[in-house]
Amino acid sequence: MTGLYGGVDWGPTDAWIQTDRATIVICTFEKADALLRYLGVLFLGRVRLVVVDEAHMVEQDQARLAGLEDGSSRAFRLEQLGTRLLRRAMITVFRIIALSAVAARAAPALARWITGTPDASPTTSSYRSTGRCLAD
Repeated sequence: MTGLYGGVDWGPTDAWIQTDRATIVICTFEKADALLRYLGVLFLGRVRLVVVDEAHMVEQDQARLAGLEDGSSRAFRLEQLGTRLLRRAMITVFRIIALSAVAARAAPALARWITGTPDASPTTSSYRSTGRCLAD
């Protein structure tokens, strides 16, 4: 496993690019975008699963519009990355999972976007990673 936490710079932990071994890459979507831009098919040919966290960001229209002119909108960049991945997943077979802890009413729209099908419905869970600890 390697940890790639952001930015577009390459570092010593990027050695996984040179190996054929199975690798788990954990990164921000900015780093994922850089991997796609710089490595393209070389990178995507190795991808089997993409997990997009904070997928609800693509539904934040007002916040996204604020950063369109200067390119600072993370929501818009995430949507662009997601769209490129979705297009590529039609050619190179890999799965995409979109996660959101706060999607609520936007969940059906996100499910349709990520699957590309008009009748998709989200999978939900009541699990919460934080909670009350029970003492012995």
